[in-house]
Amino acid sequence: MKTAEDIALLAPVPLIHLKSGAAMKGRVAFGSLAFELFLKLDQLRGADEVDVYLYASHAGGNHDPSVSWHARYVGFVQSVSGLHPNPAHRPESTVTDTPDSALFWEVEELRQLDSPIYIGNLKGFGKKKPYGHKFPPHGPVLIEHP
Repeated sequence: MKTAEDIALLAPVPLIHLKSGAAMKGRVAFGSLAFELFLKLDQLRGADEVDVYLYASHAGGNHDPSVSWHARYVGFVQSVSGLHPNPAHRPESTVTDTPDSALFWEVEELRQLDSPIYIGNLKGFGKKKPYGHKFPPHGPVLIEHP
């Protein structure tokens, strides 16, 4: 499948879930309340997959705003009473999470990067200038493909 060339997703995910998800085979689903963002992303991407750049949040006091993980976004599913309709796609570390997600965005090929990417060098989707400062996202955002 083709990858979108102009748009990507930047998102924080707790480090424990990234590590747990990377140990899985196939699809990995992360919960979110950002329904409108994922609707917009799906409209913009068409049938293309989208590169996802992940910031490891809740990393034990590490506040270095760098992308250290990568995956391919393949779509989202709506939650059922706050839970993923197929629990096999959820990282094992999420078993004790409270069911409160509006949707679950799904990725494949989740892996840790060899070299981190400084978030300040990334640009918001449709923006002319890079963030240029420490910008740890508090939720998923659309960015220009780096």
